[in-house]
Amino acid sequence: MDGARTLLAVLLALAPHFTIGAPSTGAAALRLSVVPSELHLAEGSRATLRVACAREAPALSASVGRVEALEETSSGVYRAEYVPPDSVDPQVAFVTARCADAFGWFPIALAGVRDVSVAARYGTPVSVSVDAVPFGPVPADAMGRAVVRVVVPPGVRFASYRGQRIDLGVPARPLTHVVLDRTSLDANASGTVVVRVLSVDERGAPAPRVSVALAASEGVLSPAVEREPGVVEASWQLAPGRVREATVTVRRAGRVAQQATASLQRVPGPARSIAIDVNRAALVAGQANEILVTALAVDTGGNLTDVAASLAVSSPGTVLEWEREGTGRYVGRVQVPAHRSGFPELQVEVTAGALSARQAVRLLAGPARQIRLDARGELYADGRARELRLAVLDANDNRVELPATPLVSAGRGSVGEPTRYGPGAYRLDYRAPLAAEDLN
Repeated sequence: MDGARTLLAVLLALAPHFTIGAPSTGAAALRLSVVPSELHLAEGSRATLRVACAREAPALSASVGRVEALEETSSGVYRAEYVPPDSVDPQVAFVTARCADAFGWFPIALAGVRDVSVAARYGTPVSVSVDAVPFGPVPADAMGRAVVRVVVPPGVRFASYRGQRIDLGVPARPLTHVVLDRTSLDANASGTVVVRVLSVDERGAPAPRVSVALAASEGVLSPAVEREPGVVEASWQLAPGRVREATVTVRRAGRVAQQATASLQRVPGPARSIAIDVNRAALVAGQANEILVTALAVDTGGNLTDVAASLAVSSPGTVLEWEREGTGRYVGRVQVPAHRSGFPELQVEVTAGALSARQAVRLLAGPARQIRLDARGELYADGRARELRLAVLDANDNRVELPATPLVSAGRGSVGEPTRYGPGAYRLDYRAPLAAEDLN
C-alpha cells in the first residue's frame, strides 16, 4: 500500500460518528454531540456540533481552535462548526456548552502530523508504523534517506521502523481544562461561581477519579467533588472587591506540567453618578474662548463604568467635540465667542440616562477699551432733563464691570449722578441749556 492509500485508510478509521454527550444536571436540559469525535489536523478538517437546549441559545467554547457559525436548525436544536487550530501537534480539544444552568462537554481527539526521517539504502522501500498503523512505503533517496509522513494520534510519542523506536518530538499538551459558569461578576457585589475541571487521558477519553488541587487569586473555594468521569466541580465564593481579573488555577496530581487557569472579570456595576470637570472656572473675552470638559461615570464603588453620555451647553457656547476616551470617561471641547451677548455665565451639563451633572463657567469681559453714551430719545435745548445710558465696553463690545462709579461731566448743560443698573451699565440725567441761554 503506498503512502496516499495508507493516509486514506487512517482517515477512514477516524470516520465521523454521532456520539451524544450525557445531559448535565441543571434547570435546563442540554445534550451535546460532535461529528466526528476525532479529527486529523489537516487543512479543511472540521467537526459539526449539535446542541439540544430548549430555553435559549447555548454558549459554546473550545480550549483550542474555535467554534463558529452557530445557528438554530429547529426549535431548541442548534448546530455549529468546530475549527481546529493551525498547529499540527497531536492534542485534545475540550468543547463546552452552557445553557442556563446546564452544562455539557466533549473531548475531540486531534491527530497531528509528523515527517519521520529514516536512514536506508538507496531505493529501499521504507514503511513506518505509528500506533500499529503503517505509513509508506517511501523509497530512500540517493542520500540514503527516506522521509515518511505519518499521522500521530494524541498520546502517541514514538514511531517504529524494523524494531527501532523513533521519537516523534511530540510536546506535552494539556489534559486538563477549567471552565467557569460565567465570565464576569459585578465587582460591587458578592457572588458564587461554579468551577468545573475537565480531565482526559492521553488518548482523549474522560479520566475518572482524577486528583486536582485548586487555588483562587481571591475568594474562597469549596472542596472539589467529582460529578461524573472527567468532571470535578467546586463552588467559588467571592466578596465585593476591586475591578480586576480574578483567576482559578488547577493542578492535576501525578502529571508534569498539567496546569490550567480560568479567568473571571470583576467588572463595574451600573452607573450611579457622574462627575464633571472643566479646565477653567472663568473665561475672559479675548484671552480664552475654549474650555475642556471631562466627565467620569462611576458605580456605587467608585469604579469607572460605561454609560452613554451626552454634553449640552447654554448660550452662547457651542460643543465642538465630545467623545469617549475610555471606560466611563468622556472628554469634549466647548467654544464661546468673544462677544458674549450679555450672558454672565455658561452652563455645562452632562447627561446619562437619569443621571446628570452641571457646572457653571463665568464669562468675563476683557479690559475696558471704549465708552458708549446713548440718549433715550431726542435731546432739545429746552432746559428739561433727559435720560442717558452709559456703557463701558471691552474690545469685543462686552460690558465691563468697574470697581467704582464712573465720573461724568458735561461741557454744556449739567449731568446727574450715574446709577448702575447692570454690569458696566449706568443711567444718568442730562439737562441741556435753554436755547435762549445759549444765545447769550
